[in-house]
Amino acid sequence: MIDSGPGLAVRAAPPVKRCDVCGAPDALGLGTCVACGVGSPDALVFIERSTRRADRRGLETWLLDASHGVVGPREARDVAEGCRPVVGLPGPAAARAAGALGERGVSAAVVPRARAWSRVPVSFVALLGVVVGTGVFAAAAAGPWLAVLAVLFATLLGLAAHRRVREPVWAPPAGDALGLPRLAEREVRATLLRLDDGRARGFLQDLAAVSASLVRSPAAGPDADVGRGVEELLHLACDAALDLDQLDASLGVLERRGGVESTGELADAFRRAAATRDALVGRFEEALAALGRLHAASVDAPKRLTELAQRLAEDARHRAEAWEEVRRLVS
Repeated sequence: MIDSGPGLAVRAAPPVKRCDVCGAPDALGLGTCVACGVGSPDALVFIERSTRRADRRGLETWLLDASHGVVGPREARDVAEGCRPVVGLPGPAAARAAGALGERGVSAAVVPRARAWSRVPVSFVALLGVVVGTGVFAAAAAGPWLAVLAVLFATLLGLAAHRRVREPVWAPPAGDALGLPRLAEREVRATLLRLDDGRARGFLQDLAAVSASLVRSPAAGPDADVGRGVEELLHLACDAALDLDQLDASLGVLERRGGVESTGELADAFRRAAATRDALVGRFEEALAALGRLHAASVDAPKRLTELAQRLAEDARHRAEAWEEVRRLVS
């Protein structure tokens, strides 16, 4: 736990607080960083306001301590009150960050940036109504110009409040590049953010790391064919990782429904899907082993990369058929 005063006790982030995609520093334990957000930061992560004042003060203390002074007292108070976002990230990254905070006892919500106005406090909206109403009432005696000024003043206040709820208090530092060709790196980052923690994610991370090492190896040199081969392999590996993730999740549902012990269509579908999943796991293990050998001795690397990509591509149809069958049964 982090000692955050007499209020909410926020569970501490892991000792090594790093982005779980690229390894960048992650002081708040969000599990992600701006560098891993492929696309614009179109989602905002808000901390839900607690009804207990002591809990809000505990959150303020945690933010001040965890950010090492980057977040000021006023900003921390706004975050604890739920009227200013902690961070802005693309949708998948924002969902992962909210989940990471939830696991540590901090209730968080993801709000699309376009709907940030919904986080403006109701009390502030009421205040704007009072300002406009007072101006209109006073205009009856002092002249219409007073009503115009009241509306203008309320509009400026509203715009300032809207801008404030769209400005996060925390901007995680961007991590280093993964060392992959540009298009491959972008696709790998986007796919990792979509995958749940599990072996599909682990396989893709390992494959990306070994591929980056191969691209940087002196034996590969400036060979453009190696870069293209890595791009093609990782493109197919991203699709395969998503398929493996879906198959693992769906087979888990079928297993809980008794697909292993049952007979008939359900049992047959379960066995076919499980065989497809096991074959895909074998493909990942084969690719990792082959890339390791290429890194040790980059002989005919472009040719070997093409062969590995072709094997993943050949399996795609079987994976799609297995996934459709399992999805039909699960639904």
